[in-house]
Amino acid sequence: MRSNKETLAATTNYSLTFTPANLAITPASLAVTADAQTKVYGAADPALTYHLTSGALVNGDTFTGALSRAPGNTAGSYAIQQGTLTGGANYTLSFTSANLTITPVPLAVSADAKSKVYGAADPALTYHITGGALIGGDNLIGALSRVAGENRRQLRDHPEHAHGWN
Repeated sequence: MRSNKETLAATTNYSLTFTPANLAITPASLAVTADAQTKVYGAADPALTYHLTSGALVNGDTFTGALSRAPGNTAGSYAIQQGTLTGGANYTLSFTSANLTITPVPLAVSADAKSKVYGAADPALTYHITGGALIGGDNLIGALSRVAGENRRQLRDHPEHAHGWN
């Protein structure tokens, strides 16, 4: 921006010569920090928010755009990124990231009580979900197993496996 003479004047006792110069307007500095967020696996992402940690918007200016996050939907931490957030051409923006943490879904599983006759093959060991729920097409993997042993006395010595035997 150029300065100009506009209203500068001198009395008749002076012969004024004016040399214009440039006035440089540099962007104001702003610092923004993302707010850490948490969600449970399978839930919608929370709003990604931020707060101004240094500087100020002036003349009615506002931030535009939005934060983004690193891709991924399994339990873990994902960086919250600046995305398209800007204060406009009159500002330089310094951004400090935080994390969106996806926590596991609480899930409780109970083994189904089973019995067998001494010498017979073990029955299929099954279970059921007693708390929480699987999300979408997720499923449990693996199988149940039992403490080794075949005679009744061995199981009686381990009451946690006896399922009510005397």
